[in-house]
Amino acid sequence: MEVEDNREQTGVYLKKLDQMVTFGELTSCRRKYLLNYFGEEAPDQCGNCDNCITRVHTFDGTVLAQKALSAVVRLNEGFGVNYVIDFLRGSHAEKIREEHKSLKTFGVGSDVSKEAWKSIFHDLIAQGHLVKSVGNYPLLRLTATSDDVLKGRIQVNLTQSKEKIKVNEPGTGYEAALLQQLKVRRRELADAENVPAYQILSDATLTEVATFLPLDKAGLSRINGFGQIKLEKYGKAFCEIVFSYCRHHQLQSRIDQKSPRRQRYTNPERETDTKIQSLNLINEGHSVSEVARQRGLSVSTVENHLTFFVQQNKIEIEKLVSAEKIAAIEKAFTTTADTMLSPVKQMLGDGFSYGEIRFVRAHLFKEIPNP
Repeated sequence: MEVEDNREQTGVYLKKLDQMVTFGELTSCRRKYLLNYFGEEAPDQCGNCDNCITRVHTFDGTVLAQKALSAVVRLNEGFGVNYVIDFLRGSHAEKIREEHKSLKTFGVGSDVSKEAWKSIFHDLIAQGHLVKSVGNYPLLRLTATSDDVLKGRIQVNLTQSKEKIKVNEPGTGYEAALLQQLKVRRRELADAENVPAYQILSDATLTEVATFLPLDKAGLSRINGFGQIKLEKYGKAFCEIVFSYCRHHQLQSRIDQKSPRRQRYTNPERETDTKIQSLNLINEGHSVSEVARQRGLSVSTVENHLTFFVQQNKIEIEKLVSAEKIAAIEKAFTTTADTMLSPVKQMLGDGFSYGEIRFVRAHLFKEIPNP
């Protein structure tokens, strides 16, 4: 649509066309949208339009919204929806600029389909957290509320439909919408403690929670990653989320379907006997040096045994390294952008042993079991 020799009028027409498209794709109240367009206030639901009389499920999509807005920020508000989605999904298509591939946000949304991201951006635009610029190639722009979303001051509810985000994605076995809620709560706890989110609980642990739906601390204690300390510290917060979600969606706990957690490992066909002995002594409360002395082994040999179990997600890293040191070592690995031990040891100095660094490296790159 173009008015010859009149770029300003062309822009007006394109903007109106874009507003019509937005109106057609709305999942919120259409009456509210129309009244807001003419400068009038309106309640969130009119009770009469097709969207208000159709039962629409929503979920807390704040984390997804933050990823989307972060991508727009990183790209300096200079690209349209399709480019931003490809950027979020970590596409290596020719159109993705090389300098963008090194940005922190590149690929953070690779676990979400392209169609789902389109739905998310539609919701963000409809809710006023993003706008499109006028022109033949509309660009995504931030709005007055974008910063509030990024800083977690506003919760963003996204719409679920067959084309959008499903409550329980086929084939995954876990409740996808619940997992997002758990991650949001983890982020809140991490911000409060000023630590990385994965230091609160790993993605693997949250996925287990979203799979087996424990409703109380007894059930939560059967989830890998919830030791006694974390159970007492965070158990109530996460149980409340699971309980509320299950009640809303009329779901029952599946915790009885989960095999009991094993504290001791005695199957020599899967792990060697000597490694198991080292692990069991650690679980009894002995230090690495005490285990080495009792077993007549070198400290480095025992550390190798335990590194194996850290990688297998069968021992909590906090049993081996203090929380302060974990945070410092993780930061050093991020800063050096290297997986080798020596650069990190050189950066941290004599207060950190190679064993501690090796444990944390194994923790960062440990195997995440399928739910």
